[in-house]
Amino acid sequence: MPILDEQKLDLINDIVCCAIAENKQVSISYQKQNKAYLEVGYIHYYDMICNELRFRNQHDNVLYIKIYHVTDIKYI
Repeated sequence: MPILDEQKLDLINDIVCCAIAENKQVSISYQKQNKAYLEVGYIHYYDMICNELRFRNQHDNVLYIKIYHVTDIKYI
């Protein structure tokens, strides 16, 4: 699990909120089971109970990404 400072967490939170509200395309870098992943697509929903993003990638697959696995999010 990546360790992020408070500034990086705030930036990720701001981008997630904006991307959902404005339906902006983003790239998400995350780690899972000691592997790094990069996905491009749209954040559909943030589930606060499960702490995960529901993300639709460019191949139209829905991914469930735990927020604490995320290392970086950028607008495309």
